[in-house]
Amino acid sequence: MELLIVDDEAMAIQGISMALEWEELGISQIWTAMSIAEARDIIMEEHVGLMLCDIEMRSENGLHLVDWVNKNYPSICCIMLTGHVNFEYTRKAIELKVMDYLSKPVDAESLKNALKKAISIQGQNQKKQEVESRNKMAVERHFFRRLLRGDMSREEIRMESARQQIPMPIDRKYCMLFVRIRKWNEEYTEEDKAKIHMAMATALAQDFLKQYHVYAQKTADDAMTVSLVSENQEGFMEKLMERAKKYIDYCGLYYRSALCVYLDGQIPIEELGSRLKVLKKYDRDNLLYNEGVFAIKKRKPQEIFFMFPDTKIWRLLLEHSSYEELKTDITKYMRSDYFIKNLNPERLRKMINDFEDMVVVFLSSRGLPADAVKGQERVKLLRQNAENSIEQCREWMISCVDCVRAQDQEEEQPGVAEILCSYIDAHMDENISRDTLASLVYMSPDHVGRIFKKEMGMTIFDYLLDRKMAHAAKMLSKTEFSVSYIAANIGYSNISHFSGAFKKQYGITPSEYRRRNGKISD
Repeated sequence: MELLIVDDEAMAIQGISMALEWEELGISQIWTAMSIAEARDIIMEEHVGLMLCDIEMRSENGLHLVDWVNKNYPSICCIMLTGHVNFEYTRKAIELKVMDYLSKPVDAESLKNALKKAISIQGQNQKKQEVESRNKMAVERHFFRRLLRGDMSREEIRMESARQQIPMPIDRKYCMLFVRIRKWNEEYTEEDKAKIHMAMATALAQDFLKQYHVYAQKTADDAMTVSLVSENQEGFMEKLMERAKKYIDYCGLYYRSALCVYLDGQIPIEELGSRLKVLKKYDRDNLLYNEGVFAIKKRKPQEIFFMFPDTKIWRLLLEHSSYEELKTDITKYMRSDYFIKNLNPERLRKMINDFEDMVVVFLSSRGLPADAVKGQERVKLLRQNAENSIEQCREWMISCVDCVRAQDQEEEQPGVAEILCSYIDAHMDENISRDTLASLVYMSPDHVGRIFKKEMGMTIFDYLLDRKMAHAAKMLSKTEFSVSYIAANIGYSNISHFSGAFKKQYGITPSEYRRRNGKISD
């Protein structure tokens, strides 16, 4: 609890400050003010819970301050002090619902009893407010869930919102965001994922959409839905999309996750449920991107005929040990405009099944069990997500080919850490994931992480960050390239993220580092 003492006499403030053992009363902070203006500033900036205020001050009246507090900060308990008995003051203090009214000089025991009473009432009020807040949130969540189910008409929504005192405008149009975590770039437990998801939802509502009228609901373990009142101002959707992009960058940096955000606008309140189904289907059909912001548009009908890859040709490439040619062919096909424009989840699943059958038949012809590839930890992990997107499917197929090649090639390989360090040094300008590094040595991300730390004495992430920052520091001191160019050169698309990482590593900003070190000739 924080206490504010307001009196225009320094000796009076000092006397009150020394009168009691404040910590025993549960008061952790004491603020002092010698004028009403100063007191207002403190109240607006700090977390004052109790106020001791003198009534008669030079050219000012403490009752005016209490009146302002009641109107703007009603949770603060006020105790008045006065050196004169005045019936009008007493009447006004009662009218303002002052907690207590003490005569100066203040008796320590009377002050202690008044503060104990105020603190007790504060505690009761706080508990009451917490219960009311939880109940209000539960009612709003239930109401919003019903909205998203789409089982209420406009009139039913109007009646229910009025009955539950939910201030949700009925006749306004709404914009809806469906946020889906498409990929985790770090290994988290399910418990950690749940906590991170909650933090991400809070950040979205409080930091990125705080200026809007927001209603949010967690719709699955990896998704959330937000509805907000559409503004009629020009460029509303563009501004919203820009905020969503910043939110995606924020979650990628701090929570190591890749998100897709889908937007739909101008929705009548009774259609929120049906539009949510559209957004969910849009996400299911998104096989190309794991990160991005997408405004819903009408789609062109897909072609009826779809040309699948010829797995017979792919098998011939396997039989001739043309592994690199096969991987190139897989990548070329899956990144072709035809494939991207005409693919849907059903077609992707069929292509995956055909590919699996081809690999099993090939292994059988070599006298090898299917688990020689399918049983590999890395392949199993990638297969779990292969149906989520084109790129994840391609990664799985490439991993299968590499596993087949590993059956044929027994030549000695360099150490795991050596392979990964070489790859990191050669791909400094890319956003390298742990999944990518694990695929190079046919291991699970967890396993390769443990081996790397054992061999190098640091995590992959720490090594990657160290190498990137060292490379950036060298460029800052030896070249005249701009900071933004150097950031992009080591895989940072956001210059502020780069500056923060560099300062954390070296204790100063990139610009300051350049000023101190200057351009050095090689």
